Amino acid sequence: AGLPVLPTPGYTFLHAVNTTLFAGAFGVGVYRSGDGGGTWGLLEGGPLFVCRCATFGGAIVVTSNKTVMGYQYQYRQNGTWADMTPNPLHNESYTGVAVDPSDPTGLYVAVGPGDGHSDYEEPIYKLRSGTMTSSSWDVINDVTRITKHSSVPWWLARQFSSATSALLFRGDALLASTWYGVWLGDATTGFQHWWTHEKG
Repeated sequence: AGLPVLPTPGYTFLHAVNTTLFAGAFGVGVYRSGDGGGTWGLLEGGPLFVCRCATFGGAIVVTSNKTVMGYQYQYRQNGTWADMTPNPLHNESYTGVAVDPSDPTGLYVAVGPGDGHSDYEEPIYKLRSGTMTSSSWDVINDVTRITKHSSVPWWLARQFSSATSALLFRGDALLASTWYGVWLGDATTGFQHWWTHEKG
């Protein structure tokens, strides 16, 4: 069967792992196709309000409005979901997800808007151990431990990591897209330094 037609916002991602495709349907869950998009089936037991997706080892990692979940697809046709949520008691909404191409254990997820918090200076987490557990994450952008370098005069100091929507690695830099613009974190310094990455 094909993918159903959904109301807005509809599908939030289409992710490919070789000929296997994963489609995120907001409010429904994650669909999988093993034949390049010919037929699709819903992966039961996963997150519903899905946002972003990345490949991590033999799994896909999916962020959603309340959770971060990994789906082990590599070793058998019918995989299993694992809850990887960094702070399940904090009622956080998770958005961006990225894997460092130079570090196979480098999985990062960002907190986005709508979590009931201030939406300013929200955390970006790194999986500490490189395993699919929910108890081994570190915050890489703690504002009490980093230095921010802003070249945008109208940004307030607190407008850092605000409602981050997407993460992307470019070399040794992690780019974080936020409400106000893009911040760039330097992995070579352990993300101790962050720069604004835009003009205007």
